[in-house]
Amino acid sequence: MPTPSQKSGDDFTVVQYSRLTRRLAAVFVLALVLFHPPLMTIFGQGGQIGGYPLLFAYLFASWAAVVVGLFLAVRAVGRDGGVD
Repeated sequence: MPTPSQKSGDDFTVVQYSRLTRRLAAVFVLALVLFHPPLMTIFGQGGQIGGYPLLFAYLFASWAAVVVGLFLAVRAVGRDGGVD
């Protein structure tokens, strides 16, 4: 029987689960910080980027960063059996 750190076919090992959990928790904390109201009020003060209010640009960029972070977290664990 392989140890948890070894690749065992298509089984999702404890180590892979732990990595995925840590990475998803990091993305969650990033989202909490990015969408925290005091930080968003800084960008809601005014200004425009390309004719759009700065707050809209910030929200879109923050949302995109969270989506990319989730993609990278899940992809890194699934690739090569979770071995970085």
